[in-house]
Amino acid sequence: STGAGQYTLDLNFGELEFDWPARLVNVSIRGVGGVVKLHQSFPLAELGIYSEGIAGIEDFQPIRGAPEGWRVGLGVATLTACFTFPMLLVVAFCLLCARAVVRRAAREFGEEVDFDDDEDEDDEPE
Repeated sequence: STGAGQYTLDLNFGELEFDWPARLVNVSIRGVGGVVKLHQSFPLAELGIYSEGIAGIEDFQPIRGAPEGWRVGLGVATLTACFTFPMLLVVAFCLLCARAVVRRAAREFGEEVDFDDDEDEDDEPE
């Protein structure tokens, strides 16, 4: 620790540096221009990450094991919906705007525009 208080209210960002050979995590809070405001190191063993070296990658498993397939599917579906739904709203809005512009232009030229797909018998030429 730097001996300073454990917080800073200045404009800042955090940095985590993993020193695998020394089995340490260095935590730094940096201010404007990258100046270190706070710094502290933690041994990985103290954080529950043991010292098996490269084999220690097994320490980074989900706490309750791998998620069930339905949970993964639900997560993918939710993320897909979160990104797709706003795009569909934008497309629908653009189509409605384009339709309104075409109707307005047709009205100015004295023509009526029918966007319905069903054919009326009155519209057939004789």
